[in-house]
Amino acid sequence: RPANWGEAFAAVKEALSASPEKIGVVAGDLIEVEQAKAALDFFRGLGVENTDCRPAGAQYGTDGVRERYILNGTLAGVEDADALLLIGTNPRVEAAVWNARIRKAWLWADLKVGRIGEAADLTYEHA
Repeated sequence: RPANWGEAFAAVKEALSASPEKIGVVAGDLIEVEQAKAALDFFRGLGVENTDCRPAGAQYGTDGVRERYILNGTLAGVEDADALLLIGTNPRVEAAVWNARIRKAWLWADLKVGRIGEAADLTYEHA
């Protein structure tokens, strides 16, 4: 039978009460990079050093420098970019201020915008 929330939290509490040397964390193919980094930070905060990830042997953020694994700069950095590829996102709905920066760069700096995902009116042309 499926566990209820109380049982699930009790199992997690029991598992995490072990010494950090006896806890291991493995990230699989379905984890996203931000989730992997959050899990890494959480378990390292508990003193757990036994961490690994298995998507093709990759290890995200092992040195703690976020910019090394998110592959981008700041939100304002879009104004200095030559091109931008949006994947599965609608910044007009999800990040209106950033969408305004994208539009500004498209209008004034000839930013080329590509998009993979559902059709949407982002207020600027995109391929």
